[in-house]
Amino acid sequence: MSMASAAPEAMAAAGRTDVLAACQRHGYVATSACPCVADRAMKNLDDAQRAWLVASISENATETARLQGAMTVQEIVGVGTFMTQAPHQCTQ
Repeated sequence: MSMASAAPEAMAAAGRTDVLAACQRHGYVATSACPCVADRAMKNLDDAQRAWLVASISENATETARLQGAMTVQEIVGVGTFMTQAPHQCTQ
């Protein structure tokens, strides 16, 4: 059970590098737009939202669901809005 406890802490610390790597690795947007997405994530999302974003982009359904279960409706809406707006804003 202690391993499961370590995973949330690691994911909660998702920073710019994590968002950038997930974006580039999983084709979330054009690779050239990933630095912009990562910068916007750092500016507009909190730690939990960035962790959820990384898990979601990485198609880690188990981690995405676990993180979402600990988020408020406002946090979920915020990251959903980010995911629809950032790609468009970063490719213009």
